[in-house]
Amino acid sequence: GDWRQRFTRDVYERPMAGLPGVVLVDTPGVGARDGAEDFDAAFEQVADADLVLWVGNDDPSQKETTRALQLIALLGKPILVVLNCHRDLQHAHKYADFVSDPEWAFGRVEEHFAWTADRLAENGHRPVGQYAVHADAGLRAARVSGTEADALRRHS
Repeated sequence: GDWRQRFTRDVYERPMAGLPGVVLVDTPGVGARDGAEDFDAAFEQVADADLVLWVGNDDPSQKETTRALQLIALLGKPILVVLNCHRDLQHAHKYADFVSDPEWAFGRVEEHFAWTADRLAENGHRPVGQYAVHADAGLRAARVSGTEADALRRHS
């Protein structure tokens, strides 16, 4: 997507290479205020899921996100939380800072992990794992080479 809410609105199913019988189902996001159809489409898939891979961001969460996490907890589905850090790498100085010391990009992650875990705990659930990524850095790593690409991949 391009960072807008409701950019992708369809459900996509893809078999996982090297994992026979495993299918990844990508659903629309559930955090948009005006996304009732997206919420319903996503939760139609959750009912049959063996594992929920929750991909969020480290921006403040919305009421709809709280509702979704609470519902996942009530359904008892194992949930793996991945937070994509949205720190801007467009400006040369921010990009250079990230390559040399990525910690500034992940400053809000622990706070958001705690918030997510608290929403799940309200219904007696907890995540099976929590990971932070910087997807933009990962994409940029594919466009450069050498030690710069290695640093971007490592930090993403």
